[in-house]
Amino acid sequence: MLQIFKSKNLLTQERLTLIYQILIFLVLAAGIIITGYLYYCGYEKEYRFGVEEQLRSVGDLKVDELVRWRNERLGDARLLYENPAFSSLVKEYQDNPEDNNTRAELHSWLNNIQKNYHYSRVCLFHPDGEVIISVPDYSQNISSVVREHLPIVARTGQIEFIDFYRDDLDDQIYLTILIPVLDEGTIDGLLVSLECR
Repeated sequence: MLQIFKSKNLLTQERLTLIYQILIFLVLAAGIIITGYLYYCGYEKEYRFGVEEQLRSVGDLKVDELVRWRNERLGDARLLYENPAFSSLVKEYQDNPEDNNTRAELHSWLNNIQKNYHYSRVCLFHPDGEVIISVPDYSQNISSVVREHLPIVARTGQIEFIDFYRDDLDDQIYLTILIPVLDEGTIDGLLVSLECR
């Protein structure tokens, strides 16, 4: 009987050892899984933060670039706005529209602006939208979107920046700057448009 008792005791001890080993294994496995999960969560947060920071930086750079580009376009517009030489030339043309020399000189001004500042079109036109000179040559009247802004420019005498719109005449998308031609600080009646495509 003693033998049976010893053998039962031995079996129980072996079982307990096995159970302890399994429990230790499960605790270690659970610890490794929890540690791995916590590391993953921390890494995910860190990675997400890094990506968000990069996107924020790219967004800020793009905004800065767009603001700089817009300011450059407005700087181009200021070349003609309150420019005594250009205003004088426009006044000469208004006084004598048949003078081919004045027309050629105006065309040269607009052509230089179009080529040097990479505009798709530069136009001199009447407040009613009738095109006087266009570079490149463009015989049609201006877009209805631009036409809507003419009274504002004529009334305020200020440069007007027209955001993206689809031209109803050629179905292209443009961004336009309207510039009133001023003669000694007063509105001359003619306008210039710088169009970007």
